[in-house]
Amino acid sequence: MEGGEKWARYSFLGTDPFMVLTAKDGRLALRHADGRTGRLPPGNPLTALRDLLARFRPVAVPGLPRFQGGAVGYFGYDVVRHLERLPRSTRDDLGLPDAVFLLTDNLLVFDNLRHRLLVIANCHIDKTDPAALDRAYDRAAVKIGMTLAKLGRPARVPAPLTLPALDPLLALDEEGFTSSMDENAFTQAVRRAKEYIAAGDAYQIVLSRRLDCRLESDPFTLYRALRTINPSPYLFYLRLGQTTIVGSSPEVLV
Repeated sequence: MEGGEKWARYSFLGTDPFMVLTAKDGRLALRHADGRTGRLPPGNPLTALRDLLARFRPVAVPGLPRFQGGAVGYFGYDVVRHLERLPRSTRDDLGLPDAVFLLTDNLLVFDNLRHRLLVIANCHIDKTDPAALDRAYDRAAVKIGMTLAKLGRPARVPAPLTLPALDPLLALDEEGFTSSMDENAFTQAVRRAKEYIAAGDAYQIVLSRRLDCRLESDPFTLYRALRTINPSPYLFYLRLGQTTIVGSSPEVLV
């Protein structure tokens, strides 16, 4: 746990991304809020994200958390192929992007320590236009006002996590999962990993198996259940079009 904390200090909720960066097999695409999609030169998604973020210079505001908007998403395992030459010995049976990052300038930040909600809207400034600052400030103020208006309206109370709501989760057992590697193959992989470490070819190897199952439940219900029963202080819920990523970690994810 970071600093001995049992719970993260802040919870972040980003809305209305103004850009979405997607990478797959070296192909890069950038989708804008107005629906326009542009192709970027093929290349490394790490470099593409760095260059994209270099367009913006966020201002540090005293009293606010360090993260006040920016890029949130994931890098898949195959991004390592942009750093090292590796054989393609496995089949891509999921077909997910290698990386997806949402860039948002509208943010809700809940301070779990002080039980206070912060509404943040970043201004995009055009340095070539002296009057741009006032217009950008006015647009940001309107966004904050609209967000506050939504927060002030009665919300639809989510259904409580009763046992019937959790039935699809509670019904899961070992027979409901399909593993990407059987026990014998995993044991052999552990032995090979130990040999690589003993030979000095690696100092740490993290082996993993993918467990698949069909779940007739809303992804957010799964997230709420995970948040209830999992002791990890850092959780995430990323809604990326037709794909939703839910998870937790005992450490800050960078």
